[in-house]
Amino acid sequence: FSPEQEAQALRKAMKGLGTDEDAIIEILTKLNVSQRQQVLITYKSSIGRDLIDDLKSELSGNFERVIVGLMTPTTLYDVQELRRAMKGAGTDEGCLIEILASRTNEEIRLINENYRCQYGCTLEEDIVSDTSSLFRRVLVSLATGNRDEGTYVDESLAQQDAQCLYEAGEKKWGTDEVQFMAILCTRNRYHLLR
Repeated sequence: FSPEQEAQALRKAMKGLGTDEDAIIEILTKLNVSQRQQVLITYKSSIGRDLIDDLKSELSGNFERVIVGLMTPTTLYDVQELRRAMKGAGTDEGCLIEILASRTNEEIRLINENYRCQYGCTLEEDIVSDTSSLFRRVLVSLATGNRDEGTYVDESLAQQDAQCLYEAGEKKWGTDEVQFMAILCTRNRYHLLR
């Protein structure tokens, strides 16, 4: 891997008439996040141009969005997507769930820090202002980043939780939201999969 060669190849793909989109795909999809960041820095230092700006000027639509997303550090991308999901008309619930339910506690902590720095308010404040009821409570709980990250599964506790969820939901009229929250937002992934 040579950041210099990749930077030059990207410049060549965007220079002149037309854009070699296949070359851009070939170059960027074979690199990992760290390597793409090295290419970004090398592009600026060796070519004297901003790679993201060049990509934005050459690409459009969903293709531009995907390529710029590939070039964005993961935490920053998550922060931008969380904000996008809550701003404007409607809420992209799927995006909120996908990010908040799949990140580690450390990743959530970094997201919270970067969100505040970038937007001047907390992620929790935006969640509270844009969502309601149980969904709000679940997202706020996930955004605290306090999920058990261990791999140990206590079989008897897993059985007890399964019974508790059944009794709090399926077995009765309405649901006991507190029980669902306590279990689904704090237990580790392996426990929940049991």
